[in-house]
Amino acid sequence: MAATTKTLSDYYGALDKVLANTQEAYDAQTVINQAPPPDLSDTRQQIQLREKLATEFSTLSATFATITSSTAPTDASTAAGQLNTELVSIKALADNATEQKVLTSAVQLVVSLLQQHDEIKAARQIEPVCNALLKFFNSESQFYDSINKNYLTLASSNAKAMVKGNLVDTSSLFRSSLDPFSLTPSIDSQTIKTGMQGYLDKQIDSTFASKLAAAQNATQALSDSLKEMDARIEVVTKDKVLSIALPPVTLDTVESWVSTITQ
Repeated sequence: MAATTKTLSDYYGALDKVLANTQEAYDAQTVINQAPPPDLSDTRQQIQLREKLATEFSTLSATFATITSSTAPTDASTAAGQLNTELVSIKALADNATEQKVLTSAVQLVVSLLQQHDEIKAARQIEPVCNALLKFFNSESQFYDSINKNYLTLASSNAKAMVKGNLVDTSSLFRSSLDPFSLTPSIDSQTIKTGMQGYLDKQIDSTFASKLAAAQNATQALSDSLKEMDARIEVVTKDKVLSIALPPVTLDTVESWVSTITQ
C-alpha cells in the first residue's frame, strides 16, 4: 500500500508540473497571437491537495505496518487526522460528489476508531478506504488525462506556429552529417527552412501522439495498481497470507512517465 500511494503522490506531482508547463505555454501563446492566458492556479491547488492526500495515505499505511510499536498508534492517529483535513479542502474536478463522499466517510471512520484507541478495528477498515480511493481516482481519471492532452495540444500549436514563422533552430538535424568533419551548421537558405516545415510538423504530430499515449497509459496503470492494492488489503483483512509481497508491476509504468515530466 505504501509503494502504491507513494507513486500516486508522484503522479499528482507530475500533473502539477504539467499544469505549470501549460501555464507557461499559454503565456507563450499570448506572445504569439495575443490571446489572453487563463489562470490555472485553482486547478493546480486542487492537484496539489491530491498530492498531499496521497502522501498522507502513504504515511498512514506505513504506520499501520508497524501498529504494534510504541508510537505507531499515535502516528496513525495523526496521519489519519491529517488525511481527513486534506479531504475537507478537496473540491471535485469531475462529477464525482458521491465518490468523494464515500472516501471522506471511510477515512472519518478510521479516524474515529483511532481516536477511540481501537487500532485493530481501524486497520480492518483500511480496505474500504482503499476501495473508495480507487473509485475516487477512477472518477477523475478522464480529467487527469485531459490535463495532459490540453498541454500537448497547446504546446504543439505553439511549436507549429514557431516553425511556420521560421523561429525554430533546425541545425541539430544536420549535426550528425557535419560533426565528423568538425563543421558547424548555419542554415540561412530560405529554401531549406521552408522545406523543413513539413518535416518538423510531422515530428511534432508524432511526438504529440507518443507522449499523450504515455500519459494515458500511466493513468490506466495507476488505476490498475490501486485496484491491485485494494485486492491485497482485502486479503490481509481476512487474516489470509498474501502470495505476492512485491509492489504492483504497473507502478513501473507510472514512475517511468513521472520521470519524463519531472526530470
